[in-house]
Amino acid sequence: MKAPRPIPGYAKQPLHPLLRIYAVGLALTQRRYRRSRWPVAGTRELPPLTTYDRQTPLVDLPILSLDTEATGIDPQHDRIVSIAAVNLSSGRLHLGLMLDMLVNPRRAIPSNVTRIHGITDRHVRNAPHFVDLAGMLEKRLGGYVLLGHNIHFDAALLHHEMRRAGRDWQMPPLLDTMLLFAALYPQAETLSLDHVAKRLRISLIGRHTARGDALIALDLYYRLLPHLAARDILTLGRAEEASAAALARLRRRHRDLNSDAYDL
Repeated sequence: MKAPRPIPGYAKQPLHPLLRIYAVGLALTQRRYRRSRWPVAGTRELPPLTTYDRQTPLVDLPILSLDTEATGIDPQHDRIVSIAAVNLSSGRLHLGLMLDMLVNPRRAIPSNVTRIHGITDRHVRNAPHFVDLAGMLEKRLGGYVLLGHNIHFDAALLHHEMRRAGRDWQMPPLLDTMLLFAALYPQAETLSLDHVAKRLRISLIGRHTARGDALIALDLYYRLLPHLAARDILTLGRAEEASAAALARLRRRHRDLNSDAYDL
């Protein structure tokens, strides 16, 4: 398995003097793009889970930001090769308890997919299979709202992996930063994580890794919260309604674009 990597922007790491000079230069050239700086919890223990419903304010939700990397983009047939999750509880980020692991998909990883996330068959050769992780993951996910950019894809991957592992996993509520951004900016031409992060001036360090994308989604959420509040989207229920309306609008746009193509 991969060795743990430092998390830029969230924890101070000792640097070689030459690397420190490079880091300062990089910070100056990319000063517009930075971490959103959730307060980091000083303890390695999570606070007790709080109950929530659709009336719970977004800022009070127990959240698990989750991302996966897979063998492809078909959630029904492709397999997870990496998964990361970090807790946001009581307004604090629990980095010390972050989940970040490789998973053996029991199949070859296509080379065109490896070019995106960098994970090869060699990296996952000795990693655990999903069936051996299912119980731990089911317990870890329980009681949280799942957050991510296009989190419905990751949740669908998990759903099918859990079914293969013989588990009846009940999907929790989802907060999708992609749909929340679409609700706030209905005229946006693209909703990719790269585009949205740059639009909100968020660092893309760690992009295309499960851990990096999970942290970027948390940064997006941090930046989106005041804009959502300005639109009176303050609770889980209102966020779900806004996301559903944005998804319906995107589907109509996609349908109209396809119709236009046939009219040419």
